[in-house]
Amino acid sequence: MTDKFSLTANVKTQRDFSNESGFFVSQANETIALETPTVINLSRIGRHERNITNCSLTGKYKAKNFDLTSISSFQQISLSFQDIDFPGIYHSFFNSAIGEKLPPQEVLSQEFRINSTNKENKLQYVAGLFGFKQVGYEPSTNLAFENAPNNFTIFRNRSNNSGYAAFGEVSYKVLEKLKITAGARYDIEEREATFNGFGDAVFVDGVFTQINPDQTKSASFNAFSPKAAVMYSFTKNANAYATYTRGFRAGGVNAQGGLPAGVHQDFDPEYSDNFEVGFKTAFWNNRINFNIAGYLINWQDLQFFNNVAPFTFALENVGDAYSKGIEVEANVIPLKGLQLDFAYSINDSEYEDFSLLRFGEAVPIGGNKLANAPKTTFFTAAEYSIQTSENVNLLFRAEYRNIGGFYTDIQNSLYQPTYHIVNTRFGLTYSNYGLFLWTRNLTNEKFLAYGSADTSFGRASRAAMPAQIGVTLSARF
Repeated sequence: MTDKFSLTANVKTQRDFSNESGFFVSQANETIALETPTVINLSRIGRHERNITNCSLTGKYKAKNFDLTSISSFQQISLSFQDIDFPGIYHSFFNSAIGEKLPPQEVLSQEFRINSTNKENKLQYVAGLFGFKQVGYEPSTNLAFENAPNNFTIFRNRSNNSGYAAFGEVSYKVLEKLKITAGARYDIEEREATFNGFGDAVFVDGVFTQINPDQTKSASFNAFSPKAAVMYSFTKNANAYATYTRGFRAGGVNAQGGLPAGVHQDFDPEYSDNFEVGFKTAFWNNRINFNIAGYLINWQDLQFFNNVAPFTFALENVGDAYSKGIEVEANVIPLKGLQLDFAYSINDSEYEDFSLLRFGEAVPIGGNKLANAPKTTFFTAAEYSIQTSENVNLLFRAEYRNIGGFYTDIQNSLYQPTYHIVNTRFGLTYSNYGLFLWTRNLTNEKFLAYGSADTSFGRASRAAMPAQIGVTLSARF
């Protein structure tokens, strides 16, 4: 456009289709999944199709001492599925046909932002406004459950959600080496759902019958989320910092009819208090970078599904949890073209005052470890790049990752032991073109890609992909 004004448009579209769908597929337990990962027991082979479109437009105006930015985005997702064994047989449905494509889920968002650009000033700032509108047709609640051939129970759910926020952050150099930051965000979110309950609609012999009318419920939520930080620079390349941020996840509406007395149709937000302290440094002409950080996250009023009645689930605020740990990372460039990366973390996390409702009884979870939270993780990689001519570059990369043992479920009964993964990538680039040979899980490690998050209703697992080898061709225009 001009030196001061620019526009950037981005459009992405994707279509996924399978007539041998792995959608919702899992195996009876982790032993079966790991011992016979290629054997899937299904009463039917399902199929699904998903279409995704993402569009964005970013405009930026550069003034003398500040930038103005506008970010507009739109996302549309449509989905259909049929013969999905979950267990029981499910199909997508909204109006008139088994397995029909659901109405598209659409999200439109807009952000306006202003930020300072003169880095020499003691005062730096950013402020803005954000808003979104969403129309949703959740796939797991817009479906037909097959009772018998040509006889289906219908679930339907349409949501209208919107949210608005104002945010700002100011940093000020109190001293030459000391900078403090204060920020805040205020959110308002509106939730509305139109839905039916179990047995309120049926589809029999091609005829849709509405037995009871749909219900519409709404709720609104707001939150003030502050942020504070302090940073002290020992040298140009070494600093220590401490931060605090307040996290917010909006509440919502239980789009499920027939909730028993005492169970609310809506549920409250969950919050988190996030603390972090750390140290960053670089030396040897920036050929060595080293970072270390400690963190503590306290969650309050976590949202989780309770089984409030037969075939009836409701999201409720079930308790608190914490996670704390240390993360260390470093990268080293010992010689031209060679980079070594290292990262290590140790984590301790636990559900605290926490209980689930299962089959009408409270199940205490307090004291259990957080699901899918490894105690330790270790990563290292080596990458060597050689420029053989002006346009040709050779690249060699190897990665090793070690994941400590963890539970996949909130009950702490389905355990994934420590495992490791080795990946490699070798290839060359010529001008704007690339050719790479890669491997994933080179040592053919067996581990779970999925394990039940809640084993109250049985155990289900899916093994990760075995060793893979492939070739990638790329071109940039």
